[in-house]
Amino acid sequence: MKLWEKMIKKTLCLLKCKKDILKNRAEIVDRKVADDFDTLKPYDYLQLCYFKTNDNIKAASCAYTFLTMNLNHTIMKENLRFFINELKVDPNYVINLEAKPYVEFYIRGSESYKKKDYDRTTTNMELSLVEYLQAEEECRAHCEGPFDQGWFPDFISSISNHYTFTLRCKRKCANKLGNLNGEKHDDLLPSHYHYLQFAYFKMGNIEKACQAAASYLLFFPNDETMNENKIYYMTLGNVHEGMFVPRTEAVNYYERDQGEKALLQFIEDNFQFDEGEILEATGPAVIPIGTDLAVISTDNIGDNEIPHST
Repeated sequence: MKLWEKMIKKTLCLLKCKKDILKNRAEIVDRKVADDFDTLKPYDYLQLCYFKTNDNIKAASCAYTFLTMNLNHTIMKENLRFFINELKVDPNYVINLEAKPYVEFYIRGSESYKKKDYDRTTTNMELSLVEYLQAEEECRAHCEGPFDQGWFPDFISSISNHYTFTLRCKRKCANKLGNLNGEKHDDLLPSHYHYLQFAYFKMGNIEKACQAAASYLLFFPNDETMNENKIYYMTLGNVHEGMFVPRTEAVNYYERDQGEKALLQFIEDNFQFDEGEILEATGPAVIPIGTDLAVISTDNIGDNEIPHST
């Protein structure tokens, strides 16, 4: 009873919020429109519009932003090359307009690590970690919109069907956020802890180094390098097994991740029906806006005289 009371009160809160903020705006977006925003199609139009109004810096940034989600788009590569090489737009002013805060912090942290500036490494990686987790929560929230089930299930089936739909959507968020500088990172979240364990060690903060190492091993328990690091830490004075405790946010994330994987596997294994029976209705997908970042090299971009739109 308490669960449903909580859900009803949350529903009331959401209804009031939608009334005050969304007004009469439709909540279900056409699939084609959602796809266009997911692939950053509006920036294709914007780069041309800004070019026509002689705002070349914004035009270049829009072209660059579009390319972060469309790496092999030949025409846009040519447009970006034109803005930079022909119109002399300074590349330092060309930015990804869709980049989330964690991206910049992560890049700064990795650059500081290469420079052996471990104080800045820990500062930026800790900030990146907080922002990444927030970005994933926002991505997951986008999955909880309306869902046209396409049929009329009973009470329990309706709840389970909608929950399964949102869960499958949420499971895509880590993959969306793992595209960094045009490279796919399957381990972006755990990699924060890899940087942190070494940086904290170099700073002499062995306790935090052990916690970061344990957090990384939570995701990759058989990682040879990290296990060797753990063995080395154990040889240091006053270091014991009890110090290798994963950080709270890592444990919470890992347990949720494993629980969702197990539940989806159960669904795949057990909800198998004869042909013609309904397992799960299909409806318009709720697609989170992409937040990936890619750095586009202009070295191999071909010649072009004027920007085009596709």
